[in-house]
Amino acid sequence: VYDVRLFRDGRLVAMNPMAEGAVKLDPATSSARLRFGSIRLPSTRQPLRFSAYAFNRDRVKSATVHATYTAGAATRAPRRAYILTIGVNAHESPVWNLDFAANDARRMREVLSARIASTKDYEETIGIELVSESGGTDNATKDRISSAIALLAGKAANVAALQGVANAEKLKPATPDDIVIIAFSGHGLAGQGGAFYLLPSDIGKSSERTLTDELRRRSISTDDLTAWLREIDAGDVVMIVDACHSAASVEAEGFKPGPMGSKGLGQLAYDKGVRILAASQADDVAMESGKLRHGLLTYALVNDGIEASLADFRPTDKRIELAEWLGYGVQRVPQLHSEVRVPDQPERGASRPASRRAGPAVQQPKLFDFSRVKAQPVVAVLN
Repeated sequence: VYDVRLFRDGRLVAMNPMAEGAVKLDPATSSARLRFGSIRLPSTRQPLRFSAYAFNRDRVKSATVHATYTAGAATRAPRRAYILTIGVNAHESPVWNLDFAANDARRMREVLSARIASTKDYEETIGIELVSESGGTDNATKDRISSAIALLAGKAANVAALQGVANAEKLKPATPDDIVIIAFSGHGLAGQGGAFYLLPSDIGKSSERTLTDELRRRSISTDDLTAWLREIDAGDVVMIVDACHSAASVEAEGFKPGPMGSKGLGQLAYDKGVRILAASQADDVAMESGKLRHGLLTYALVNDGIEASLADFRPTDKRIELAEWLGYGVQRVPQLHSEVRVPDQPERGASRPASRRAGPAVQQPKLFDFSRVKAQPVVAVLN
């Protein structure tokens, strides 16, 4: 028996064992009794549906078992919205430097935090930005990014690394009543075998724009993201990746959404109901515009989608729901790319120049929406 997975309302909340391997069985009975502790319960949805299944050594899924649980009366916990934005302009290797990723992180945090707070759906909205800029702050390091996510997951974290970062002291383990939105703007690189990497600022010094073994080690891989996100137990988790080749973060090794025994970020996102919005297809690049001073996906979501209220389109009802907002980004970016495209428009990646690269001529985001909860969080209420 491998990978026993426990779900609360269709979202993964525990596994046994946590690392890859077989469940230890009693040799006399060929069975095991597994205990999962510290399972958080939402205060707003009753009764709760639990389910579980496992796999055999050939990765064939077992039948799914179900149970319904009704908790006793409990004090409603404060609902929190966490917005963690990351923008990497400056790198230890200047050949990787960008112009507007830091702008993306600041603008996303400012606008999204204010609009979510104005909905009154959450008692507290906490916005944290980690940016690295030439001649400015250098907070978008791998250690700081992992520490911020670890605090949201309730895991041991290097709290000292986040000293001086505004609102970092407000990071707490997310609960099923909370929403967590993580937005990354910077470089994304696709490696061999479906591997994908995001570049923090501390990538080491090199004069070449190539994916070396040292760069892989210092980057944030999909394996890293899978481990970091696994124990975030929020009601809604969203990751927005404004980077080249970003759909590869989910589509690695032929991933197909379903109750499979696969590893990787795509399978974790499916199991936990995480929404991932990738700025570009796995074999294509993402753009940042000198005219807009942003990456195209961030500009479409924030300036057009929220500030100009254009994401209120499915339906038009003076409210912008989360899925509606993300879907607007998918629709708007190709149009925006055509409107602002210029021959020397910079790319966020180590890809070939646009005139010689393979793939579509217009940037096309891709949304992986694995949420199975019908209720949609609202990101903005319009006047």
